[in-house]
Amino acid sequence: MTGGTLSLEIGNEFLVKVSSDDQNWRTVLQETTEEHDLNNLDPPHTLDLAPLLAGTHTLYVRVGDAKPDDGWGGWLGHLKLTMTS
Repeated sequence: MTGGTLSLEIGNEFLVKVSSDDQNWRTVLQETTEEHDLNNLDPPHTLDLAPLLAGTHTLYVRVGDAKPDDGWGGWLGHLKLTMTS
C-alpha cells in the first residue's frame, strides 16, 4: 500500500491521531470547540494516506476525546478506507 484515503464520519469533540509504529502519535483531526449532539457532523473528513504512511505499510488510527472534562467525546459513525498500491 502506498496511498489512498481514510474518510471518517465523526462528530462531537473528537481527537484523531495516527501512528505508523504504535509508539509515536500525531494529531490529524481535532475539534477545537465545544460540540454536542453531533452538531458538527457535516461531510466526512477525508485524509490522504500517502503523507500519513510516510513510506511504511502500517497505519494505526486512534479516536479520542478532545475535551475530556465534559463527557462529549468523539463519536465515530462510519469509517471508509480506500487503498492504492
